[in-house]
Amino acid sequence: MTKVGMFEAKTHFSQLVDQLLSGQTEYVSVLRRGKPVVRIVLETQAGSTRDLRPIYSGKIKERNCDWFADESDLWEEA
Repeated sequence: MTKVGMFEAKTHFSQLVDQLLSGQTEYVSVLRRGKPVVRIVLETQAGSTRDLRPIYSGKIKERNCDWFADESDLWEEA
């Protein structure tokens, strides 16, 4: 694990990525005012994407929208 400040992460991003690729570090923890806010890991270590449906079930309504539908039926003819 490597801990770096926000400014250092910005200025040395490519070097941090090289450290991850070479296996020198497992992940990079980016700090803001001394507190970790972001963790950078290799894509292969990040694992598969999580299924967020249980977290958001009932909170997102799915709608059938046809963005390219013919709008002529929405207007009344004068």
